[in-house]
Amino acid sequence: MNANIFINEAINNGIINYLNKQNNDDITTNFIKILINIYGDLDIINPYKTNNENGMGGFDENICKFGYSKESVSLFKKNILEFYLSRDRKPNKYYNEVLKQLIDMFILKTKSIDKDKIDYTSFENMIFMDSNGYTIDDKEIKKYYSFKKKQLDFDVTYTLKDNNLLSNEAYQMVGYSYDNVKNMPEDKIQEINTQVFNYFNIDSTKDDKYLRVDQAVEYYKEYPKEEVKKEENGYVEFLLISGFISITLLVIGLLVGVILRWKN
Repeated sequence: MNANIFINEAINNGIINYLNKQNNDDITTNFIKILINIYGDLDIINPYKTNNENGMGGFDENICKFGYSKESVSLFKKNILEFYLSRDRKPNKYYNEVLKQLIDMFILKTKSIDKDKIDYTSFENMIFMDSNGYTIDDKEIKKYYSFKKKQLDFDVTYTLKDNNLLSNEAYQMVGYSYDNVKNMPEDKIQEINTQVFNYFNIDSTKDDKYLRVDQAVEYYKEYPKEEVKKEENGYVEFLLISGFISITLLVIGLLVGVILRWKN
């Protein structure tokens, strides 16, 4: 790697733009601004000036100070670089990935310091910036942030076993109750969760699978699955009956035609 580049081109150029107050519309520069909004100038700019990526008081250590893992920091550096290298491509899948990681960092910060010192408005204004065509789904980031903030508001900590527990309403839809499930072994919880994901046709490998379950539950509260199926089945029955009547009328018409010709 070029000795004059700090970490990678994306982070290096983003910090330079920030310090020189230039290219304010550049998305990568905005990513750096959000990072500084979360951690402050000292934690991001000092490591740059001292070229300290992973030493004591370096970039990696500072990003981890609220509980963000080293593995996640490595992934963040990779994603922001991938975005930078493919920035001419719109939409760009790395755009949302970087923003989600920044949201994760911010949420960890809110758990670590006095909430009165958290500037939610400033962060939200930056995270919901104009994507300039880079996002695949305009609503995905707002949903992801809302979901993470909701966890925070209800003091939900998704760690170890608790990380795998869904809502009582979700379990009820597949014939279980939250109180029973929460006391089950981990492998049994995973098995029941799989039933829930399959019930709602949700990909269990997605990071926002819990959000998708919540959304599905809310949808089926208003439109119960039984009613949807009943409507679908009724429509199928209507098609079958209509088809039968049409064929019957066609056969009758042919017979009448044959009889009339025979008489003539």
